[in-house]
Amino acid sequence: MTIDKRLTATLLPIAALSTVSCEGIIRESSSSGGSSASMDLLEVSNGFGQLVPHTIVKLVGGQPSQQIISIRSHQDLLDNLTVENRVLPVAQWVSGPLLPSNAPGNHFVYARFDQPLDIGTVLDPSPAAQANSGFTGAITVTALDPFSGESTALTGRVLLNGETYSGTPQSDPPQLALQTWVTLDGTGKPVAEDVEGATPGVGFPGTEGNFEGSTLLVSPNTLVFVVDTDDDLSTHETFPSGSQIRINISTAVRAVNGKYLVASALGCATVGEDTLTPEVMRTPPPSNNPVITPGSVVRVEFTEPIQPLTLSTIEDGTPPGTSSSILLQFGPDASRVNVPYGIQPASIYDFSTWDLVPAFNFPGTGPDFLTCGTFSTVDVIVNSSMFEDLAWIVDPNTGSISGNANTLSPQTNLMSHSLFGGFFGPELKYAGYDKIIIRGKAPDLVYLYINNDTVEIRDATHL
Repeated sequence: MTIDKRLTATLLPIAALSTVSCEGIIRESSSSGGSSASMDLLEVSNGFGQLVPHTIVKLVGGQPSQQIISIRSHQDLLDNLTVENRVLPVAQWVSGPLLPSNAPGNHFVYARFDQPLDIGTVLDPSPAAQANSGFTGAITVTALDPFSGESTALTGRVLLNGETYSGTPQSDPPQLALQTWVTLDGTGKPVAEDVEGATPGVGFPGTEGNFEGSTLLVSPNTLVFVVDTDDDLSTHETFPSGSQIRINISTAVRAVNGKYLVASALGCATVGEDTLTPEVMRTPPPSNNPVITPGSVVRVEFTEPIQPLTLSTIEDGTPPGTSSSILLQFGPDASRVNVPYGIQPASIYDFSTWDLVPAFNFPGTGPDFLTCGTFSTVDVIVNSSMFEDLAWIVDPNTGSISGNANTLSPQTNLMSHSLFGGFFGPELKYAGYDKIIIRGKAPDLVYLYINNDTVEIRDATHL
């Protein structure tokens, strides 16, 4: 187990949102995966493990079971997410050009759906589109530097059912031909096909050494992106290190039967050990409109998926509390109002973007003949030392380990989260522990004694 890595900045003002009416409106918000009228995402994977949907240990009777489930609905979060039972971290790509079998090969990422894809919604046959790996824009694969915010489109070969646009442009306007590079043999192993006397599919995952799951890569339901900067799959390449490798999938993706993807998705991982801290990207106003209604939710986008309960409690229809991770405030400086809120993911398949659902409507500016003054602006204040990504990691710049204490109130069932410095965090790690979980209560005053393998609850009544 690794230790949580936290951001160093505190109480960073991120955005101010203006509201436009003293009268509230009814707020409607939902998040779910799967619909009979839509196409659904089955998984996004890098071959080493599932990136999306996110996974969690299933709780049975409030206790962890032996089953790990995919989070496909808001209810899955409510039923299984606790302070102790977190969303599980995702698998990273290994540092070298290796396949999941540890054999030499290209890094890749794939998205698998429950219905065959309409290739026209994801790939563009025009020569100009090949500068963006042939993507239409409904799906993108990028490398994001979380510190500079710079996002770079990655170059690769995209195949759907083993087919890709390639060759000499023909027709008017010019278009590339759809060529079959890879098929499955009788055993289900990917094999490179002859294309005009060559086998350009050699280097596609599984063609040079089979591995578990490679059969899934050649299907009308599966889109595969293979990193390829030199237009030659046989020269093995890796995704860049030091960045978040992100595959964004929008609801513009459509099945051949005309059904659109039910929810957008983000698969995100790094090459090698994840040593990157989560950063706030932006707090976009709803519908990109800087003037919002009093009943609006506040959306916050991060550079990578976030552990939900380090932001706030999951929206469940009950009165939420305030959170110290992100403050929603309005009113005069002398009497600021902190708005309680719950959270929900903008998409159940994207834990990098969260909606903050206020417990009550913002006051608004009111009509011209009323003066709402400082009540017409809502400040979104982010305490970036409070939230965590899906991995607990040590700060690579300072090597420091901050301590944090999480408690659950027996009266309100609300979580509190407090940070502290000093030597406790490093000393705990040196003793061989990443976290301590304390359940129940003692009849008298006690303290916890830890000395390497010796862990004791000792009497403290003398104090």
